Amino acid sequence: MVQEKSGDELGLFDKYEETFIKIRDKITGYDIKNVIDFGCGTGNLCGLLSEKINVLGIDKSVEMIQEGKRKYPKMNFIECSILDVSSIKEKADIVVSSYVLHGLNEEEKRKALSNMLLLNDQKRVILIDFMFENMKSKEEYKENLLRNNRPDLWKFIESKNFFIVEELRKYVEENNLKITLEHVVNFTWIAEIYK
Repeated sequence: MVQEKSGDELGLFDKYEETFIKIRDKITGYDIKNVIDFGCGTGNLCGLLSEKINVLGIDKSVEMIQEGKRKYPKMNFIECSILDVSSIKEKADIVVSSYVLHGLNEEEKRKALSNMLLLNDQKRVILIDFMFENMKSKEEYKENLLRNNRPDLWKFIESKNFFIVEELRKYVEENNLKITLEHVVNFTWIAEIYK
């Protein structure tokens, strides 16, 4: 779906590659040495960076890691759940995650975000994921899909756990951190969390 855009009626992966280029540029602009990619899959986001800096990819899928190692031999991988990073001793200057956390429930999302901050001495996290700006915009989107006789698309959205920007901002601020948000396209947002 990501590469061929087939079956992506919601435009979930519009501007996918452009967004990744923007994030890679942002990472290299910080002049850092170590990156951890949470839920890295096959390394699409940070694999190219492994030519210049130390990149550790964390994913629970052995198949994804095997493909990632084939594509990016200089990238390091650990088979691990993003919800339990107790075995990971490495720290990073920045932790990133792309299109992963929307698959978790609210408690798991908070745990994953907490783990991202735990593995990061600088407390800098970049998150690319699916989000609604607020509950009102989510409800309006639902009504629009149902009015257009597309309950199937709404059912798909409901099966995921898209972030609500307002709630993410509140969570971050409650943890005495700052956040900048950028709406990319459709449901895709970039959130940068920092001290």
